[in-house]
Amino acid sequence: MSFGAERAINIMSISDVAIISLLLLLIPKLVETYLAAYGFDRYLRMLIIIGGILWISASISSEMIYQVLGLVRGTDGNKYASLAYSSVLPALETQKYGQVLNTLLSTDIQFFVAYQAIIYYLTGGTVITLIATNCFLTFWGGLVLTRLVYSLIPPPHSGNRILPIILIFFPSVVFWSCSSLKEALMYWSICHVYAFVMPSKSFRENCWSFFLFIVACFVGAGIRGHLIFFWVVSVLVVKVFQRGFWKWGLILLFMLRR
Repeated sequence: MSFGAERAINIMSISDVAIISLLLLLIPKLVETYLAAYGFDRYLRMLIIIGGILWISASISSEMIYQVLGLVRGTDGNKYASLAYSSVLPALETQKYGQVLNTLLSTDIQFFVAYQAIIYYLTGGTVITLIATNCFLTFWGGLVLTRLVYSLIPPPHSGNRILPIILIFFPSVVFWSCSSLKEALMYWSICHVYAFVMPSKSFRENCWSFFLFIVACFVGAGIRGHLIFFWVVSVLVVKVFQRGFWKWGLILLFMLRR
């Protein structure tokens, strides 16, 4: 492993502190955006906000958490970081954006390595920033999933506190997001693809949902295309029966032809 990759894994930078602080500040807004309209009481929303803050804060001490649990990290995370620092990051620094784009349009390991390098390049952070971002994206995915579930459940929802906690903070989801592996990004992708099933209440909301669906499809295809394919097909089978979907269907067909 290169010296740069070792530093990325072992030393926390000022940029890491700034990025984590920004992500923590976004949590209350994210929770209110996705849950406030579904009648969850303020106490539950505060619990979720605190849980999200603790979750992202865990990225700082993820190595210690592994040690407390008596576990040893696999070599994949270190390998991805090393590849990002030794191959893709130099291409970004020398403005070889075409080379980076080709790597990003690849699948599996190459896509994830390019994703890591872009985060390091744009933020100046280390693997700690990557793990914090993974935690944030997974938390966001949990909120999206919770909103979708409760959009299908008749109100009132204020008395139900257990199910949202389980949906957002399922132990295996929290555990695997606190790493520099691909699982967090894939989880975010699946949640946003699945959320496209939910009918939008306004044109603006429809546009935002469609945009996130496209991004999630791209991300999922880059990480594990064979998995995201079945999610996308199942969602579109349901979506075609929704009123007004034909506009977005035409856009999708145009994009596929391109």
